[in-house]
Amino acid sequence: RAAAGELWPSLRTGHNLFVRVVVWARSMRSLPEVARELGLSPEETVPYGEALKIPVAQIRARADGPRRGRLILVTATTPTPQGEGKTVTAIGLAMALRACGHASVVCLRQPSMGPVFGVKGGATGGGRATVEPQTDISLGFTGDLEAAGEAQNLLAALVDNHRYHGVEPTLDDRTLEWPRAFDVEDRALRRIEIARSPARPWAPRETRFVITAASEVRSLFITI
Repeated sequence: RAAAGELWPSLRTGHNLFVRVVVWARSMRSLPEVARELGLSPEETVPYGEALKIPVAQIRARADGPRRGRLILVTATTPTPQGEGKTVTAIGLAMALRACGHASVVCLRQPSMGPVFGVKGGATGGGRATVEPQTDISLGFTGDLEAAGEAQNLLAALVDNHRYHGVEPTLDDRTLEWPRAFDVEDRALRRIEIARSPARPWAPRETRFVITAASEVRSLFITI
């Protein structure tokens, strides 16, 4: 990493835009230190490699008296051309509150890997309003997107296995809609035809892939 504040040369992209990359290198504080500052005891944190898992239910159980905290929910923000959207707004707000002397914590969702490799990029903020380590957070980290994708595809395989064996109730291919999920932005998979095996011919049908974050199973996770 370069020294803090160093600016990389402007880069011309395929969209004729100039992008200035700010390298903001700082030593990261240890998470146990941050947890102590937030008033969490060692028994209320679980080591997870170099990270910490915080069982929120346990903390709620020991909390007594009226709640003094405030929850600020950043639901949707149309980003500026520079990419200042929900994440930058949430991080910047938490930083501003701390600068005013308030204890503040920002809670962000883990980004889907599809946009990470696309024009949109990861969801770790930008400029000096970022969360670290950006690469680890964007490429897997501790999220459950992979599990959601596996569950979505397992149910899709169950549906097509039902069709393959021709058991009751009979499924109508014209109204059957349960897509597969894949955490990569691949246009070629948006509409596909399946079940064209020559070993045992059976009725092929059209289906599609969706990005995992937009799958039905992932929607259920969010709803619950």
